[in-house]
Amino acid sequence: MSATFEGRVSLVTGASRGIGKTIATHLSDLGAAVAIVDRDVDRGDALARRLRADGRRAEFVPADLSKPAEARRAVEDALSLLGRIDILVNNAASHGRLTSVLDMGLDEWNEVIGTNLTGTFFVSQAAARAMIPQGGGVIINLLAIQSQLPISGYGPYCVSKGGLDALTRVLAVELAGTGIRVNGIVVGSVYSESVRAVLPPELAASDDLEVVPSVLDESAATLVGRMGRPSDIARVVTFLASDDAAYLTGTLLAADGGRQLSRRPDPLIPRKDRR
Repeated sequence: MSATFEGRVSLVTGASRGIGKTIATHLSDLGAAVAIVDRDVDRGDALARRLRADGRRAEFVPADLSKPAEARRAVEDALSLLGRIDILVNNAASHGRLTSVLDMGLDEWNEVIGTNLTGTFFVSQAAARAMIPQGGGVIINLLAIQSQLPISGYGPYCVSKGGLDALTRVLAVELAGTGIRVNGIVVGSVYSESVRAVLPPELAASDDLEVVPSVLDESAATLVGRMGRPSDIARVVTFLASDDAAYLTGTLLAADGGRQLSRRPDPLIPRKDRR
């Protein structure tokens, strides 16, 4: 695949760090203008400034997607700054704290569901309304294997990702005939800040998420024998956003290194919670 996105505008949520940052940078490398949406003002603005310093078109849009009004406003601001939206990547997600469903409070539940599911809906709704007069566009939702392989303690996260599975299909059906394709990427175990945070300091020494400690690759519960990198997901995003994927809509494409088929214990969670 030799995708180019010259003349296209992308909006990536949760783009200030990790997978989202890599996706936004990869789309920018391939010629797309990028709206970086995130609630982390310092990191989001820094990424936009770095991309502009490299001669690229990029704008930072601050927003807390757990609030529907801010989700809608993020799209409006991106349109005002960049003129159109051709590619929407719904990456923003909150894990919440590790909490049993027996102890879960309403505020904790709503924060995760609001960001991951409700926020994604309202961003997608607003973007789709803008895409239709343009003749179409692409919406890509980042899903997770935890909707099928739940991890104890992360109930709202797992539920929200299961809801996104359904939302992806619903949007594909309802937007059929408008020129908008909607697909999802079922993301497996990928090296990220949240993974680094639970590692011993000697294993989390590098800030480069493409440099994975060998012990994690060696113990990865995947068929390919290693943990995923953010760039692995970014490349799938660019495929789905490209004309090479013109016949795909309503598809949930697994990018998990065969994790769902491996039947191997997850090395990153306590034994009693392993699936």
